[in-house]
Amino acid sequence: MLDLPQLLEKVVHHVFLPSSKPLLDLPELLEKVFQYLDRSDLTRCAQVNKQWHALIIPHLWRNLASVCTNYEMRDAFVRIILEDYLQENGYVKGPPQPSALSNYGHLIRLLPNPMDLESALQSQAFTRQCTAHDLLLHLFKRSSMAKVQSFRYEFKDPESDHMKSILTFTLPRVRRLSIQASLQGSQSEFSELKSILDQCSTTLESLDVDINALGVYKAVGMEVKATEDESFCWISLKDLTLQHYTDTWIASPFWSWIWKRCSQVERLNVRMIDKSTPILVQAMLEHMHNLQEITVGDHSQRQLYANPEVWMRDDVVAALLSGSRRGWKAVSVRATVRLGQETMNALALHYSTLQELYIDGHPDLPRSDLVQVLRSCPHLQTLSYTHWCSGKSVVDSQTFADMDRNTGLLKPWLCEGSLKILQIRIARIPRPDLDDDEVVEETYFGQGHEIQNQVYDRLGRLTRLEKLRLSDVSATRRSDCLEMSLESGLDKLSGLKSLQELNVGSMETKIGTKEIQWMAENWPKLGAIYGVDGYAKDWRRTTREGLSTPEPSRPDSVNKQWHALTVPHIWRDLTCIRSGNAKGKVFSRIVLEDYLQDKGYVKGPLQSATLSKYGHLIRLLPGPMDLESALQSQPSTRQCTTHDLLLHLFKRSSKAQVKSLQYELMQSESDKMKSVLAFILPRLRRLDIRGPLQGHPWLFKFKSVLDQCSTTLECLEVDINIPVPDQAIDLEDEATEKESICWPSLKNLTLRHHPDIWDAGLFWSWMCKRCSQVESLVVRKIDKSTPGLVQAMLAHMPNLQRIAMGDFISGFFMDWEIVMEDDAVAALLSGSRYGWKSVSVKPTARLGPTTLNALAMHYSTLEEFYIDGNNGVPSRDLVQILRSSPHLHAFRYTDMTNGSSAVYGEAFIDLDPDTGLLKPWLCEGSLKKLDVKIDGIQRPDLDMCAPVEAYPGQGREIQSQVYDRLGRLTHLETLRLGNGFGRPQYDCLEMSLESGLDKLSGLKALKILNIGKLETKIGIKEVQWMVENWPKLSDIYGLSGRGKDSETKTIAHFVLGGVTKFRKLKICPTEKLTLRLRDTSLLSPHHFTPHRFPSSSQPMLDLPELLDNVLRRLRRHDLSQCAQVNKQWHALTVPYLWRDLICIHSGNARGEAFSKIVLEDYLQEKGSEEGPQQPSALSKYGRLIRRLPSLLNLEIALRSQACTQQGSGPTTNELLFHLFKFTSKAQVEFLHYQFKDPESDEMKLILAFTLPRLRSLYIQGSLQGTQSGLFKFKSVLGLCSTTLRDLEVNMSVLSADEAVDMEDKATEDELDCWTSLKELTLRHYSDTWDAGLFWSWMWKRCGQVNHLRVRKIDKSTPSLVQAMLAHMPNLQKITVGDSSSLRGMPYVNAEMGDDVVAALLSGSRHGWKSVSIRGTVNFGQESMNTLAMHYSTLEEFYIDGHCDMPSSDLVQVLRSCPHLHTLSYADSCYDCYTVHGSTFVDLDPDTGLLKPWLCEGSLKSLTVKIHGIPRPNLEEESTLNVEEYPGQGREVQSQVYDRLGRLTSLETLRLGDEYGIFQSDCLEMSLESGLDKLSGLRSLKELNVGKMAIKIGTQEVQWMVENWPKFSVIRGLDEDRDVEG
Repeated sequence: MLDLPQLLEKVVHHVFLPSSKPLLDLPELLEKVFQYLDRSDLTRCAQVNKQWHALIIPHLWRNLASVCTNYEMRDAFVRIILEDYLQENGYVKGPPQPSALSNYGHLIRLLPNPMDLESALQSQAFTRQCTAHDLLLHLFKRSSMAKVQSFRYEFKDPESDHMKSILTFTLPRVRRLSIQASLQGSQSEFSELKSILDQCSTTLESLDVDINALGVYKAVGMEVKATEDESFCWISLKDLTLQHYTDTWIASPFWSWIWKRCSQVERLNVRMIDKSTPILVQAMLEHMHNLQEITVGDHSQRQLYANPEVWMRDDVVAALLSGSRRGWKAVSVRATVRLGQETMNALALHYSTLQELYIDGHPDLPRSDLVQVLRSCPHLQTLSYTHWCSGKSVVDSQTFADMDRNTGLLKPWLCEGSLKILQIRIARIPRPDLDDDEVVEETYFGQGHEIQNQVYDRLGRLTRLEKLRLSDVSATRRSDCLEMSLESGLDKLSGLKSLQELNVGSMETKIGTKEIQWMAENWPKLGAIYGVDGYAKDWRRTTREGLSTPEPSRPDSVNKQWHALTVPHIWRDLTCIRSGNAKGKVFSRIVLEDYLQDKGYVKGPLQSATLSKYGHLIRLLPGPMDLESALQSQPSTRQCTTHDLLLHLFKRSSKAQVKSLQYELMQSESDKMKSVLAFILPRLRRLDIRGPLQGHPWLFKFKSVLDQCSTTLECLEVDINIPVPDQAIDLEDEATEKESICWPSLKNLTLRHHPDIWDAGLFWSWMCKRCSQVESLVVRKIDKSTPGLVQAMLAHMPNLQRIAMGDFISGFFMDWEIVMEDDAVAALLSGSRYGWKSVSVKPTARLGPTTLNALAMHYSTLEEFYIDGNNGVPSRDLVQILRSSPHLHAFRYTDMTNGSSAVYGEAFIDLDPDTGLLKPWLCEGSLKKLDVKIDGIQRPDLDMCAPVEAYPGQGREIQSQVYDRLGRLTHLETLRLGNGFGRPQYDCLEMSLESGLDKLSGLKALKILNIGKLETKIGIKEVQWMVENWPKLSDIYGLSGRGKDSETKTIAHFVLGGVTKFRKLKICPTEKLTLRLRDTSLLSPHHFTPHRFPSSSQPMLDLPELLDNVLRRLRRHDLSQCAQVNKQWHALTVPYLWRDLICIHSGNARGEAFSKIVLEDYLQEKGSEEGPQQPSALSKYGRLIRRLPSLLNLEIALRSQACTQQGSGPTTNELLFHLFKFTSKAQVEFLHYQFKDPESDEMKLILAFTLPRLRSLYIQGSLQGTQSGLFKFKSVLGLCSTTLRDLEVNMSVLSADEAVDMEDKATEDELDCWTSLKELTLRHYSDTWDAGLFWSWMWKRCGQVNHLRVRKIDKSTPSLVQAMLAHMPNLQKITVGDSSSLRGMPYVNAEMGDDVVAALLSGSRHGWKSVSIRGTVNFGQESMNTLAMHYSTLEEFYIDGHCDMPSSDLVQVLRSCPHLHTLSYADSCYDCYTVHGSTFVDLDPDTGLLKPWLCEGSLKSLTVKIHGIPRPNLEEESTLNVEEYPGQGREVQSQVYDRLGRLTSLETLRLGDEYGIFQSDCLEMSLESGLDKLSGLRSLKELNVGKMAIKIGTQEVQWMVENWPKFSVIRGLDEDRDVEG
């Protein structure tokens, strides 16, 4: 898509200009339009004209995946291939004509299944000249850039030449591969199968494999071949379904082969499982790191439900739920499992991530557990608790209401702001108004209405609900339910503004006309009501024409144009069709009528049937079972059956995909099922297939079904029985054929138990070779085979970034059993090539010194670090991680049992023992989540077991230091200092303003604060402070109201009524109190003002947004031309011409013209011109001026007109004052003012206009100490307003004898702060006792300065640093020294010492983002040490004029700054400062590899000269070019290229300069020396190689153009030395 400036430029040139072309002539817009047209529409559009034909042809030829499904298209395409083949081989007489395939074959990007193509080509291969195979190979030749949609392949050994040729083209381009093989165990079979699958490349998106597992007798023979190099993975595999999982000794190789390729699986369905659950869970943890959704059990087979003995046990389900490393997002439990307490405890570990929960069956489930899910899941969006058989799964109404027994209020549910779908039956409500035997009797009068009110209150809190299903149409009718009438309290649900669907089927409701009308008024998005007797079940009353005809107020019934636009959206998705709803009945009538009319059973003239008109628009159909049951609702006739209607629908909706299919493999399939499968499988999204594999026939049937599935398949569920041992030998030969595809999308791998013994070795070797895309590894338990796993990680998993070790499920709320020792954890941490980004250590893994030493190697890349348990970790080691990890954004150290894991307060503070200041933490600018308990803080205010103070005030002192440390973490979003588990903590922070809470005012991004179980002192004042200083704060957990109920109520009153500018604030205390902060601005009447759309006749130029965007981007010359088009354009463009006059100068035409305009208006106003007076341009448009140039440029421009007048002509100042009169709203760009006392009257008038509107001021003067002089100087600066952005001060100090007189005036009324002042320059700073009042007056107005320039300073550095820290909290950039005076002159003496520079660098509160060091300062080791404290925030670093700076210090900056994007090391005098090549390479002396630089991903501009590279190939004789050993020069160059090649974000690379001394010991910059190693610099735009002995020729320049797509400038090419370049 074009960006805004490009699109606006196109609109200006093609729409607004009188000579413009039509809008549809814009190729970019046409391309966007054509992308949304189908093939038939594209074919018609291609016949409009030649331009459209040229644009549409690529769209028609690009995707031919569906060419075999359309008979007309298939026959036409086959004829095109045949004609092109005959013509190319000379079988056609006459001059050769270019055929369609030869012209457009290169445009093809997607082909269908080659087998389908070959079958289609057989219809045309009727001559002796060619066969179908010849035509297929000819098509492959023409479409060399095409991919293959799908391919079904049955492995054979040996393979025919015919199939080998097809495989050679297909496999490297296939997207969806379905392979079936039966391997007998020979090595030749395995190697042949591997060679075939090795041909598949990264285009593979889906793989269906049906391979019989090897027997144990052949496993040893398989191992030799299986450990070869196997490259590719199944990177797109998302859904995996196991209908019957058994991992016995004979099937283990099969499953091990499967798991290693499933790294990208996100959804796992386990229908049935035997005793091999631990192996499956281990595979889930080790190999499926992206697992997010799980389905356990089955409800489709009723015989399983009737036999509880075959159900999955509670412990099995709990074990499966432990197989996700990051937590489940969706959990579905079917009827054939036992859902017990163990499963619910395992599910509780995933409450923080759970978004969807489906429970089918299980009527004996405790309802309190279900409510606990609703109460504890903050992200829950869907909850469904149903019973597919009898609807017995209900929830007691009082349990659902969930009232607090102490307060009588509703308990808060964390899902109240997120729940969108709720499907649950609420029962046990007394209904005395019904005469039913099953009605629950009231225990007291009015109990029924009271319970209903409580349920309505609970439902009314779920404000995000979109679907509310309180029952089901097919369930048993109940009378103990909600009445759903306004009299019973239905109006309490008025807040459900997002509700779209309501289901009250099988409920004794009292919904009448009044309730329906209320729902229509209060639920604006309601679309369907199911189960209402006497009313249409579909809210919109579905019709034949569009399935859904809305009310007249709906937008799609406005007119025919709107109808034509909305109908495709209505027909696109039909998954809502069911047998029981109105849509299903209407749709089945539509299909029946279209079928009867199509077959000629309808008498009379044919009418345009709805299905024939809109069937081609259908893109998604429901499952065939739903379709068939919906079609069965129509009365049966002799003319058709349900199957006929289903096939007719398939014929009309040829482009539709099918949502899901449940299919059970049978020995003999009916013809009807075969015809249904022929349509469904190539378009299926979700497949559930099951059946036993008892030998070759079953295996081939299974393969033939899966072979028909194409790339539309998103979820595959497989339920197969593994052959018994005596059959495995027969399948072995075919199973070991080429083992191909790795799992390319596998990102998460979890190993529950890794035993690498001889019989499992094949499994792991097979697994690891297919896990090349794994990024996250979870190791729950491991034995002595750690070295084997680490070796596999290094060899086969290059992308590993995250690791989790240990487990906490087996030891929840009990003592942990250590199953991974310290050395094993340390060994695992060494298994990443490029460093871990996330490390998590669970309680069953020991975190000891060896592990911490291994972790230190990954500080430079670490982003997340989690420790659960391990409460014996020294606090200093944890602080070392925070101190040394520049990219760390999440840190957690907790104990899930008793909360005893804590960090000692004094260790957390981390003071420097030498200076007494806080040590810098590299994570200060990146840490977003901190979860740690801080203890060891003395609290003498408590009568508890807190530590005793060693001296008075020690507790408050430590708290103040802890607040200082936390206040530096400015990016924190979540701060958890406590939790709801464990014992109360007394040696903690007080969290009161008196203890120093206000030091955390810089945490502007904080959203969540947890102080659970902490003895805090948070009151009204503290809550008010938090709301005002933390604008994003939304949740406070653990606010204790114990012992101060009145205080808690006051807090609630304050939050609800005192602050209204924040949307919502929840304070969650131990008493479950929930406070919400409402935004009353939504109650404003302007909030409900209807938006009026412009009519279709409104000109485009009347749109203010578009007009402003167009005109603001035009140049002044273009605006002048636009103003001459017509009066309308003139009126529109004139304000933009007069808005900015900063371009006016004395020497240009604009300055002369503008000065004439001012003079003419002045003379006309004074009456000097004769004749009738016309309004001048200045009087008409002067009010539009917003920016004027500098005062000096204005005076010079007006002086040229004032000098031409003779005698009584106006002076320059008179013209200037006249201009000021008409430009009252204009700002002045710049003023250079020399202060004088006294000042002339004319200058006072000029200053009175200029200073309040000034943007940049340079003031220079000398204050002699008189009170009048000080007052006048103060009055001059007092005229400056909020427009001032840049201030440069060059003042002389006061004399000592008059300073006392100044003090009285200086303490008068202070002026306002300059809120827009961002840049401050101090030419000469001297803060002696006589000048201190002047500077103190100045600092108080510089609170918004973010860039400070200090040109020269004397011994008063401490006072300036103190002012920076006290008055300039936003300082981010600093420039020290001056290099403008050294241009062309040698560097002499430093005017600022090293200690002065170091002191200035310590003057920023939050760290410098830009540091610039100029030539007049001494930048030494002390300055470098101070600069190191700002590495975590530094983004720009400039050094000018410091040739004695060690190269190692410069490399240290590059190595340690994670956000650095600009580094410049140059000299403004001689450009002689360089960095030695061996230092720049920065090799690790131990490994010989390049050390990682934290700026590798951020550096965009690098200016540095690299020297010390021997160049023996140069003719110049120099000691610099002598090599210590042969090849040293090329070796050093290669290493420098390697280093530069890692800086992948570079945009500007300056290795030389056009000025200075010629350099010979530099990079050669030729391809022979290794320039091609810089191919990764895809963002490079500019390269400077000035004054360098380079060898850049034509070949190098061509290489740069090809490999650097954004490259635009090469500077420094010497044409005399390099003629070719």
